[in-house]
Amino acid sequence: MVEDHQLPSAPFEKLGHFFCEYITEVHGTYDKLHGHTANVMTMLKFKANKRTSDPFGLEAGNYDKTFLFKIADHKIVGFHGNASDLIHKIGVHVLPILH
Repeated sequence: MVEDHQLPSAPFEKLGHFFCEYITEVHGTYDKLHGHTANVMTMLKFKANKRTSDPFGLEAGNYDKTFLFKIADHKIVGFHGNASDLIHKIGVHVLPILH
């Protein structure tokens, strides 16, 4: 669990410019892995207004099963979903970007 507004260290060491840098989209892939009956997230990549993360997970796989969370003029401010030892479902909370 992340506490005190601390973010995981890699690949976003920190969202260094906390008040001016924000996530604008999340791209990912999903598939059924050996031993699992349901789809699970196989890769997640985050794009911020200043940079893009390295992928989390497996880049190889069935790229026909992809998703992209992106809404024009909005930023991602939170996540929700369902997970065990793997991520099964993911969703985002967004707010408008105020210029």
